[in-house]
Order: sequence, then C-alpha cells, then structure tokens
Amino acid sequence: MAMRGSSELSETSAVLFQQLKELQIHAIRVSVGIFDDANGAIELWTTFSDQQEEIKILDYVNLHIHPVFENIIPARQNNMPFATTVLRGDEVKQYYQTMSTYLVISNEQQYNEQEFFYSFFFPYGALNVVAHQTLIEEECNIMIRFARVFGLIYTRFLDLQKAELQTRESKIETALERVRTRTMAMRRSEELSETAHVLFQQFNELGETPNRFFIGIVNELEGFIEIWATEWGGSIRNQTFKASIEVQR
Repeated sequence: MAMRGSSELSETSAVLFQQLKELQIHAIRVSVGIFDDANGAIELWTTFSDQQEEIKILDYVNLHIHPVFENIIPARQNNMPFATTVLRGDEVKQYYQTMSTYLVISNEQQYNEQEFFYSFFFPYGALNVVAHQTLIEEECNIMIRFARVFGLIYTRFLDLQKAELQTRESKIETALERVRTRTMAMRRSEELSETAHVLFQQFNELGETPNRFFIGIVNELEGFIEIWATEWGGSIRNQTFKASIEVQR
C-alpha cells in the first residue's frame, strides 16, 4: 500500500521473497508479473539471491517465447488459480539458454536437475515462484491467498495512480492557463521576458527545476533568433535580456 509508482513493484517482489523464506517456502526466485494483454506479454519484477545479496531485476517478456510462459495463457483463460510447468534434465538447460536472450539471468554453467515454475494469478498479473521441488497443497494455498490479497492491493494502487495522474493533469492545465493569460496580456514584444518568467514559475510548481527559461523567436527572413530569457533562477528583478543569434544557413 506504500507504493506510489510501478517501479516500486521491485520492492514488493523483494518483500515477497523474504516472506516466503520465513514461511519455509524455498524459492529459487520470485517475481511480480503485470500482464500486457494487448501485446501478449508480461512485465516481470524479479528477486533472487546469488548467496551474497538479493538482486532485483526488471524484464519484459513475450508470452510465446517459451512453454513456461505459454502455459500461463490457457490457465488464465480457464480461470484457474495458478499455472504450473515442470522442466527436467536438458529442458532446464534449454530454458536458460533460450531465456538468456530475453531475461537478465546469466546462462548457467551448472543446471538443476529439475525446476518448478508457478504463476498464481490476480486480475492484472501473477505472483511467480520458481522452486527446486513441487509446492505442496498447503504452500499452493498460501500463495493463492498472497495473490488474492495482492490483487486487491494492486487494484487500490491503480486507483491511486489514476487519481494522481488526474491531479497532475489538472495542475498542468492550470499552469497552461496562467501562461496563456500572461501571453494574452502582452502589449509589447519586450514583455516576452515576463512570459518566460511565468513559464519558469509554472515549471517549478510542477516539480521541474530549470535554471533559466528562454523563449526564442525565429526571424527566417533576416536569419536570426531573438532570445527572451529570465535570469538564472528565474528572477526578472534584474533586467531580463533580448539577444540576437545568427542562424547558420
């Protein structure tokens, strides 16, 4: 619930990894996946351990590049709570050799004899677990509960994100209107420096931090650009200036 951006799903993935360890569900790696149904793909925020530290990575994968991902499609269509794919022997090696082209996972020199790939679904994505052995029924039920709760939380996150985008758009429209008002009030070209100052102020209020703002007017006939600018920091207390820069033809 503390998430304020999709990039923070990497932190959620790390917390999930830790909680599974505490619940004695031993995973090679876990990920939070968000489906891009329009493009038949999934965005994966993955956490795994290299013994030294936990590593978080982002991948974007087409669902048709390997059976591990393809098997997700019919499971979702049939409203199953999760999908499972088991790879053994050379299948494990072939998986990593194939996926090394697409994922930020090293092409291992040694491979596990078998790996179990689970995807536990929520409406917008899946919680994915890769394990050395099959998950027992109790562990699967725990993961289904995780996915169900995460689905509710992620829906809330999307609502918050939508509200924040609407608020941002409203602020942008207000800033544009202030610039329009100052521009329409101009009576002389020299007042463009005042407009540059208003632009500077509005960008600051939107969270941007320019050092100086310029408005350039191109005089194509005479081959130069008039520059109307604020002082450094946006101030117009000291006279803002107009400069002519010759345009190279």
